[in-house]
Amino acid sequence: VLEGLYQVYFALGIAPKESSSATVGGQAPDSAVQALAQQRWQAKGERRFDEADRLRAQLEGLGWQVIDHKDHFQLQKTDG
Repeated sequence: VLEGLYQVYFALGIAPKESSSATVGGQAPDSAVQALAQQRWQAKGERRFDEADRLRAQLEGLGWQVIDHKDHFQLQKTDG
């Protein structure tokens, strides 16, 4: 489904930017955390802010803070 959506976006010239996330503080997120963060970035780019907020809360529950920038995000492991 997502691949088809990307193809439509690309054809229309509005493909959302992929974000590479940098990690702040040294500890790298596992693949599940990374996938959630990418899903959140995509939802945010598609203006699905309720979904993006839900995913941010899920990441925070897993011990990761999301730091947004204009064209990318960073993940930082929280102390909790």
